[in-house]
Amino acid sequence: MQGLNAHAALYDALVKLEASDHELSAEERIMSASLRKDFEQGGIGLGTADRGTVVALNSRMHELGSQFTQNLQQNTLKEISFHPEALKPLPSVLIKSLKRSSSDPGKVIIPMLPSAVSTVMQWVSNPTVRRKIYEASVCHPNTEVLKQLLNVREELASALSFENYLSISLRDRASTESPMRFLESLAKEVEKKARQEVRILKSLKSEAEGAGSGVHIYPWDRSYYMAQAKAKLSEPLDGSSLCEYFSLSSCVEGMGMLVKSLFGIDLLECEASENELWHPDVKKVLILGHMHP
Repeated sequence: MQGLNAHAALYDALVKLEASDHELSAEERIMSASLRKDFEQGGIGLGTADRGTVVALNSRMHELGSQFTQNLQQNTLKEISFHPEALKPLPSVLIKSLKRSSSDPGKVIIPMLPSAVSTVMQWVSNPTVRRKIYEASVCHPNTEVLKQLLNVREELASALSFENYLSISLRDRASTESPMRFLESLAKEVEKKARQEVRILKSLKSEAEGAGSGVHIYPWDRSYYMAQAKAKLSEPLDGSSLCEYFSLSSCVEGMGMLVKSLFGIDLLECEASENELWHPDVKKVLILGHMHP
């Protein structure tokens, strides 16, 4: 793929198409602009030797990205076991569904799958368990992969005569300083509220784990005490109060507006023929709209 992005003949054909009198649809214009950017990032304007360097760097970036994903997948195969009592207050039904450890049948296994890790981090009250799960879920090999990826990105930016890799990503935007200004202004806006919320988390941790424990909120504390704060500070929600906003007619109308906006089609409720529906609550809907080939 990286070689195609540096193919001069293909690039010339694309440029000629864009400059011709041939009328392109909006979708085709977007696609051609995207392809042209890929060519430019592939070093199409450079000499043969420099272009080869860019192709090699792009290929290396792709390899490192694949390695990063593979490492994450490999990390999910890890397992860690605990006695069921340590996983309170998880529901007993959930704990019973976990596999038993082959080396110690009295323990159950927590796989490092994102859903399992998230559940433990958010609901298990034992901080030692949360810490062990957090540390086991961290994919340490990817630290080196990320370092290499950053280096390759900087090399690529230099080869393409950009100040840094961010400049490549934002080459069609006003400036690379705009995102930083936005983030800095956003940080100032939320700083006061964030500090207030951290104090709430520290207070909850001190109540649960004893005085002095709330000095620090560790990565394995955050999800758990955020869930506790929401449960403690939020008013109980009466589901019946929401019913008037989610009646069947309102939901169908909202879904119709959504598909109309996204796909340009209309949903029209129509009368069903005899024996066509299997339940009186089932409705028949006709889809109307122009389907593009």
